[in-house]
Amino acid sequence: MLNKVDLVPEPVALEREEFLRREFDAPLVLATTHAAADHTLIFGSGRTRSPRDLEETRSLALSRHDHGALVETLSVDVAGPVDPTRISAFLRQLPSTAFRVKGILDIDGQPTILNVVGGRGRLGTVVPDSDCTGTLVFVGRDLKRESDAIRAAVGEYLSPG
Repeated sequence: MLNKVDLVPEPVALEREEFLRREFDAPLVLATTHAAADHTLIFGSGRTRSPRDLEETRSLALSRHDHGALVETLSVDVAGPVDPTRISAFLRQLPSTAFRVKGILDIDGQPTILNVVGGRGRLGTVVPDSDCTGTLVFVGRDLKRESDAIRAAVGEYLSPG
């Protein structure tokens, strides 16, 4: 996230954004003011959003980011409730090319946000009255090539045993 872009001229903000992409191999840079970012861009849950809001969010994201062939996504279903004590072991099994994981999992009967960036994960807020659990979205490079290993790790560490 590149914050306070409103305090510098636009060419400077664009230069900083490009610097972050280049120096930190960060194809996803979100330019913000007051650290305000739409939660759907971060968590991708899309809850309580109107179609118009979603279209505006998508349009904004596309206008600021061109990832080309650098970034791939992979969605993997997670069957049933997840034991939260196994999440750390699961994260250690992921290939280094998976730099982002997000989803809503069933933890102790509660829909709970899992948010992972750069191998560091945390369980977030319980999502009340949500029925959209059981899918993880992976963002990274070479995910098509790594999909079998990722799916195997989900099955071994996150499926009910």
